Amino acid sequence: MFGGRKVRKTSSGHTSTARQPLAVSLGVHVNEVEDMTVSDREAYRNFCFIRFCVLLNWANRLVATVAMICAMAMALISWNSAIEFIFHSYIVGFCGAVVLAEYENKRFFRIAPFLEGWMLRGTFFIFVGVLLNIGVLLKHASPGKVFSPLRLVTMACSLSLSIAGFLYLLMGLLCFRRLKQWQLQKAKQKQLIKAEREVLSKQKDEIERLLVDTEKKMELL
Repeated sequence: MFGGRKVRKTSSGHTSTARQPLAVSLGVHVNEVEDMTVSDREAYRNFCFIRFCVLLNWANRLVATVAMICAMAMALISWNSAIEFIFHSYIVGFCGAVVLAEYENKRFFRIAPFLEGWMLRGTFFIFVGVLLNIGVLLKHASPGKVFSPLRLVTMACSLSLSIAGFLYLLMGLLCFRRLKQWQLQKAKQKQLIKAEREVLSKQKDEIERLLVDTEKKMELL
């Protein structure tokens, strides 16, 4: 009569009021709250080790990008030698894999799952660093074909990737990846608590609005 809720019969024959959960009426889905994921950047401010991992990823991406550009330049210089051209082309591909691995992309890890673990990732970084050094040594016999700055930058990238590889290898041996996962889990719990607080706040506002509407209807009676 006054726009109330629909009445339906239960299995026992009694009537009950069909109520819609406030969370659903507010457009909040519990499953979406529970399935939330936390990235490294979202947990950046809360944990020092996550901050270190983000900075390491950023530095490795930068170094690998510079190394990839240097390898491309080496490949262009070595266009008349098929073996050297293919060798430097492989280095370009490996450096691209380093960049993608440091983005921590799950889709890429499905293609190259061995790069998800820190020990194998560190070994791969050392391997790429050694290949960069070998590429410089191959051109050392003909220094006139390679600019000195290009050689120095490539060697610096080789050293940086090797150091990063040893660091990943050491952290993998010390199970620091589990520490990172634990901190990400803690950050997810904080995010869930914050989301639940927002849901409860919206529910409180909705209940207060319903109480005001009920009082107005009671006054009309």
